[in-house]
Amino acid sequence: MNYEDGHELESFITFLNAKAGTFRTSSGTLKPSAGRVKELDEVINSVPTVNADFVAKIKESAEKLAENLQAFAKIYVTVAEKIASKGATYIETELTRLSNVLHSASVTPERKTDLMLKYNVLKAYAKEEVPAEDAGDREEL
Repeated sequence: MNYEDGHELESFITFLNAKAGTFRTSSGTLKPSAGRVKELDEVINSVPTVNADFVAKIKESAEKLAENLQAFAKIYVTVAEKIASKGATYIETELTRLSNVLHSASVTPERKTDLMLKYNVLKAYAKEEVPAEDAGDREEL
């Protein structure tokens, strides 16, 4: 494998992300598109509320996804179940909690990655779009 792109940090990160199937930024954090699955975001945007019927629909859609997306799909399903049981306020409450935890120095890098993926999926339930500069990353999943 030959590297023939630029010698700037962003060029290296873009190359490594493409080859490794990752979604890292130059600071080591995850891009807002990490963990987001276009097909599941579309299911979320097609309904006004998350209830038991929606949970069944998101599970059905998740099962149809490719194997490499199943870990992300599991997050979507888990979050849907929490919202259905705790109510819509769970989204903002959990986003706030995760934001606080992610800024803690005591969180291991592995745990931070898991929490960032959940945070990004929660943003889908909050009806926040993936930033335009990251939208193309989801197409490569």
